[in-house]
Amino acid sequence: MLGKVRIANGQNAESTAVSNIFIDSYLADANDAQIKIYLFLLRAMQAGRATNVSEIADAFNHTEREVKRALTYWEDKGLVRLEYDGKRLTDITLEDLSGRKTAEKTASAEPPEISDQQDDVPADAQEETVPVRRRYTADEISAFRRDEALAMTLFAAEQYFKRALNPSEIQIILYVYEELGFPADLLDYLLQYTVEHAKGRYAAYMEKTAIAWHAEGVRALEDATLKGGRTDKRVYEIMRALGLSSNQPTPFEIGYFDRWLNEYGFSMEMILEACRKTVFRTQSHRVEYTDGILSDWHAHGAHTPEEVAALDAAHEKAARKPARKNGTAREKDAGTVDTRNRFNRFRAQEYDFETLKNKIVSNN
Repeated sequence: MLGKVRIANGQNAESTAVSNIFIDSYLADANDAQIKIYLFLLRAMQAGRATNVSEIADAFNHTEREVKRALTYWEDKGLVRLEYDGKRLTDITLEDLSGRKTAEKTASAEPPEISDQQDDVPADAQEETVPVRRRYTADEISAFRRDEALAMTLFAAEQYFKRALNPSEIQIILYVYEELGFPADLLDYLLQYTVEHAKGRYAAYMEKTAIAWHAEGVRALEDATLKGGRTDKRVYEIMRALGLSSNQPTPFEIGYFDRWLNEYGFSMEMILEACRKTVFRTQSHRVEYTDGILSDWHAHGAHTPEEVAALDAAHEKAARKPARKNGTAREKDAGTVDTRNRFNRFRAQEYDFETLKNKIVSNN
């Protein structure tokens, strides 16, 4: 393996001795090669020097395959984190074991006292324990790939990362999807968030972010975006109503939504009705199309179902005048009402949708 591998210090910078937790909880189950390699990594970390698989293999007269197996063993145990660039190992992070020491003491000792700030918190609102990451087998990974939503997410991840996923990244994505329970759209958002903030070290950043979100109660896409203060929750309701729920809202789209909600002052009831009309009329430019409807309502001072019904009646009256002279069937049909919809007073004939669509297309 070419190149040196940096060993990052995930432990307390003042710690130079082997953790008692390692001795008490991990030493007995590890074989000779695994113990030697872990201690070698500790020594290299404390010395602040780089190493690689070949150097470790030479130091103990092991094969590189044996070294890789040992590293994978410690990764499964959660003592190290391995990161790859493609198939090349680039980083080894030794995890901090001090938190596990506290957890072990808590399990065997008396329950800790509850502070005054926790007295009023219901039992079912206590912080949920974050599931421990395990290593998925090749058969499990194959089974996961048959999950259409996850398969699409894995494909999307490769597009975001602009390369094939390495084993660590696949393991973490499966962990986030299966153990943390992130739905596909939230996982997709996590991937985008990782690319935006991680500066190339995707695996570790993705896992830490997912665990942090999980601990903060993030369970849906709206939770994540609202926690970052990015997007009003109503935006996603509008996106879903327009059939755009699989996309992230762009600043351009959010500008429209802000206009409808704040500048025009429409209620969500009215906005969603305009969205419903749009979906039945066009497959493209739906945001702009909806804006045409709402802009017309706003220009005529119609902001409630009753006001829009009055506006419709005026449009209909004007449209019926030539129909009376000709005595066409249109006059008879103009008053037809769909009683199945509580918005039945909103008539499809009231707008020249073809003109609206042509205006939208001509402005792009």
